[in-house]
Amino acid sequence: MQRSATSPELALCAAVEPVVGWDRVTVSVVVDDQRRLPLTGSDIALQRFNNFQESLAQGPCSDALQCRAPVLVDDLRAGGSPWQLLLSCAPADFPVRSTASLPLLGPGPERVALGVLSVGRDRVAPFTGEQVGVLQRLADVLARLLLARSSRGDLLVDVAPDDLPVLLGMLRVRLTVDEADALALVRGYAFAAGTTIHEVAADVLAGRLDLDDLDLGR
Repeated sequence: MQRSATSPELALCAAVEPVVGWDRVTVSVVVDDQRRLPLTGSDIALQRFNNFQESLAQGPCSDALQCRAPVLVDDLRAGGSPWQLLLSCAPADFPVRSTASLPLLGPGPERVALGVLSVGRDRVAPFTGEQVGVLQRLADVLARLLLARSSRGDLLVDVAPDDLPVLLGMLRVRLTVDEADALALVRGYAFAAGTTIHEVAADVLAGRLDLDDLDLGR
């Protein structure tokens, strides 16, 4: 099945954008405790920043999923951020200044995290309470869309491919370690190289990086 130019979820975001106002938006699906994959149409720059969050296991999206509540950042470059490691690793030309990250939660008392909505402004312009209210309603609709599409079996059509599981499988066999240890090794390499775990995986599978070239602490 051919992937669409943009997912239904991102099309919905585009319809809501004039009400809230943002420059960039991503919608990512939670695959497991460690990975989130973007839907087609997600902003590339903001998604790469989210990938750095996954690589370092910290950041506003990670916090939103953990606390099951919106996480707002008035200015990413302001002092006192709890994610200094993340910000030190983010690309110097990353344009976003103000962000809002909202978990996409399933129904019922469990409120399982299905994904995360992240919007950003390329200027210091904090999101107001009214705007966050609109974003929360958008997040609720997005969560229902994800559930419906998952039940139909067509959600993966709009989920970006991910080479990370393949790399982790290779490392598990090569180094005789479990998946958690393999992921920790890839995270360590990505941090040292100033890249993301997803980019490391893509480079290995494309032949641009050899496993023997990775300093994995063996």
